[in-house]
Amino acid sequence: MSATYNLLLSTLDSIISEAPKNYKKYDTSTAEGQNQARARALIHLYLKTKFGLIKFEEAEKQITDGSQDGGLDAYFIDQSNKKIYLIQSKFRNTESNFENSNVDPYEFFKMELDRITKGDSLDTKDKKYNGKILGFQREIREISDIGKYKYVLVFLGNLSHKIDEEKLNRVCGKVVDEFEILNGKDIYNRVLLPYLQSDYYDGKELVLKIKVKQNQSNRINYFVDLEGNNVHINLFFIPTVEIAKTLGDPLQLI
Repeated sequence: MSATYNLLLSTLDSIISEAPKNYKKYDTSTAEGQNQARARALIHLYLKTKFGLIKFEEAEKQITDGSQDGGLDAYFIDQSNKKIYLIQSKFRNTESNFENSNVDPYEFFKMELDRITKGDSLDTKDKKYNGKILGFQREIREISDIGKYKYVLVFLGNLSHKIDEEKLNRVCGKVVDEFEILNGKDIYNRVLLPYLQSDYYDGKELVLKIKVKQNQSNRINYFVDLEGNNVHINLFFIPTVEIAKTLGDPLQLI
């Protein structure tokens, strides 16, 4: 076993150890249970690295994998960039399979993304979707400007060839706008390594929400003529103590 794959397994096992004891899906007392737990931990690892979901429970809420999941393993709604990530993962429990074993692209036909994103409560077998899927559908319904969002299908696993846009639309019911494949080596380089280096979560903006009472002493309000355009400018002075309060508690920035 290579050092890289061994490091991946060690990282997944470390994530599994964070699971509360009552989470039966992370029971590693059997070989099958260990493989299933590592498969879910791989999704945790991706969510941590990509979206900064550091807390175990926070990431676990995004994982929908289970019976009546419609082929969707996890999701994430990126409100800042107006993208909804639909995640499917195929974990392989041997090094050679993890790095080289390809999944048949027609596996994506099993994903019921069209029905899920439209809000259907029943799958193609007339069985009710699980609670995580129904929760995901509720979150979508609560997005007021859903028409501005794009769906991104993320596949954690190996494909023998890329699926072009036409085939992708046929497979996914014309739901997906973007498609991202992370094969075994990509997971090593773009997920595992950044996580171990604590160099991850590529958020584009840092937003501090601070409530400040508006009055004439802390605001400058004026107009500027910019090449014939009359621009209205508001300049607010923020008490440094409020910034210090926020920076003093990093969890407020997450």
